[in-house]
Amino acid sequence: MTVEPVALLRRIDDALLARHPDLYGREPAERALAFARALTTSSVWSRLRSQAVLAVRPLPQPMIAVFGVVADEDRPLLDALGWHTDASLRRLRPIGYAEAERACETLAEKLRARFADDVLDASSVVGIPRGGSIVAGLLAYALGLPSQPMGGPPAEGGRLLVVDDCVLSGSRLARWLDANPGPTVVAVHLASVPSCREAIMANHPRVSDCIAAIDLVDHSAEHDEEWHERWMARSPGDLWTGDPEHVVFPWNEPDAGVWNAERAVTERAWRIVPPSWCLKNRVDAGSAPDEVQYIATGANGPHGPADDVVWAELGGDVAVAGLGDQRAIRLSGVAAVCWHQLVRYGDAEAAGQAVAAIYEAPEGTVRSDLARLVERLAARGLLRSQ
Repeated sequence: MTVEPVALLRRIDDALLARHPDLYGREPAERALAFARALTTSSVWSRLRSQAVLAVRPLPQPMIAVFGVVADEDRPLLDALGWHTDASLRRLRPIGYAEAERACETLAEKLRARFADDVLDASSVVGIPRGGSIVAGLLAYALGLPSQPMGGPPAEGGRLLVVDDCVLSGSRLARWLDANPGPTVVAVHLASVPSCREAIMANHPRVSDCIAAIDLVDHSAEHDEEWHERWMARSPGDLWTGDPEHVVFPWNEPDAGVWNAERAVTERAWRIVPPSWCLKNRVDAGSAPDEVQYIATGANGPHGPADDVVWAELGGDVAVAGLGDQRAIRLSGVAAVCWHQLVRYGDAEAAGQAVAAIYEAPEGTVRSDLARLVERLAARGLLRSQ
């Protein structure tokens, strides 16, 4: 029995997932698995998958674990799997296709109230790739604009409507304006924070109007002044610094950032929307086989795994850890087989008989060895001991 580093082991807050049955499903096991699959579409996981495994145990309480050897510079990203994903789930704001269509109709109404019909008829719509391009097309339909002006310059007297699905800091809009010099523009968002729109107007003279259909909530008041100062220093290209809702669309889960203190850079955070609901995450998941190890509950016997324990196949061995453990037990060879039989039967005597049959070994010898293993695992809280 050897010791192996465990990257992370944590509970999944099923109450947060249950708020969004269209995304995660209606049963706890279904929700836990959907959440785990969302994590595997993250750029973080693409760096870790060669050296770690992801396991989910949905019952009796949803648990998720990452087992493996992780470089020090990646450890902050694993820590973020706990606090950042919980924060994102608490503030999750899905906008489905039907709501997006209604929001584009709202945008069209707001634009008609702001500009005369002849001005809009001469206007052009351009979307900031890629989510903005989807919204730009919907908005053009809602406004009744011909297809020809899409993406081109407006006719005389018209406006250039620069569209995005969401604006979380203003940095994408600022980069687009820098790359596309020209006349003043009307910034149009499906969703954004009101104070972000105010900051865009105050900081960018080319933006004559800033209009959105959906007001996102800013949670930055929950942070202290040092938080604001740190993120302003880390993201100098942002026109606004805040903590908006985690808005997601069926075509896009916008990238969120977390600070990696080891590398002193901002990196992409974990994704939390399952690929079954989000096209971007579905494409990034690719055609690879399911990477999530799904752990069945096993028998509820006197020597089965404790409720807060997760295990996974790791390089032909079995890694086992409980909530709060910083390191995992790694079971190899016969010990790994013993673990599987303990999970299957939940009883040391029945497991011993099964192991003896597998190896065609004397049952008394196997029972003695298994008893010592059960004692050591129970002492660490990994097995029930009754």
